[in-house]
Amino acid sequence: MKRSIKQVIESIEALTFNEIELIAFEKYPDTDLEKIYPLLTFYLDDGAMTFDKNVNTFNLRFRMLDVVSTQGDKDLRRKEVISDCFGIASGFVEYLRSNDFGVNSVTSATPISSILKDGLGGVEFSVLFNIEKICLT
Repeated sequence: MKRSIKQVIESIEALTFNEIELIAFEKYPDTDLEKIYPLLTFYLDDGAMTFDKNVNTFNLRFRMLDVVSTQGDKDLRRKEVISDCFGIASGFVEYLRSNDFGVNSVTSATPISSILKDGLGGVEFSVLFNIEKICLT
């Protein structure tokens, strides 16, 4: 389990996955279609931090994004993007769970249908993390 929010964020940013081209800590990414995709963005979820007796918790919101092609059958491509992003996100969460990131719980993934109005689609999900409580005695 990590000891601070900063440590969790920096550890996630430093990860490398074959399926994810770029991991970025930013709520509203510069969504240029020339960027490398699939892209995982994440940010602190407002108001989702708690002080508990033994551990503190905080929530990160993730978006696994890929380009929905502007050519061909957009509905078919949207289904492919959501399916692929869901599978990649599932593997990513499992990695966090099995590598001492202090995952407490995960919300269900929600499909993103071009919510950024830039030709991107994918899935969005939140992860609640535990961090070690630092005792000041």
